[in-house]
Amino acid sequence: MAQLDYVLAYWSDYNVEEWGVLDGTDCVNFASQALVARGWQQTDEWYHGGDPYSSSAAWRSSTAMHDWLAAHPELATPLDDRDRDRVQLGDIVQFDWDRSGDRDHTGIVTRIERNGDEVRIAFAGHTKDSDFRDVDVAITEEHPGAAVYYWRLAD
Repeated sequence: MAQLDYVLAYWSDYNVEEWGVLDGTDCVNFASQALVARGWQQTDEWYHGGDPYSSSAAWRSSTAMHDWLAAHPELATPLDDRDRDRVQLGDIVQFDWDRSGDRDHTGIVTRIERNGDEVRIAFAGHTKDSDFRDVDVAITEEHPGAAVYYWRLAD
């Protein structure tokens, strides 16, 4: 899958020449790049503006990406942590670290391990650069009590 190939190539070696970088908060810029690698076309609401700072809010903000995807059910279906069995590789994962209602971090699902009823999910992302960061570690150890959500992307 071209999307995962892209993510695993650039999770730590940023593709700065093509996409730039948002210092300290590059997670959605990276997720958006991955969606382009998946084959998504930029739109008037979701686009790279030549550098990430002039890109649309949906391209560079976790909460804005959430709002944009929620307004476009043809692109993605919202899932919560009870729906882990429906998550697929390449889907978007978003976190609300403090349960304030906004989205604080965004990544791309890179591994799914199933063992009976247990589903463990790993993701890649920028900001805390990672290729196979464990969702459960992120919401229990790194950010205790955080909420996790997924976007099941349309094929």
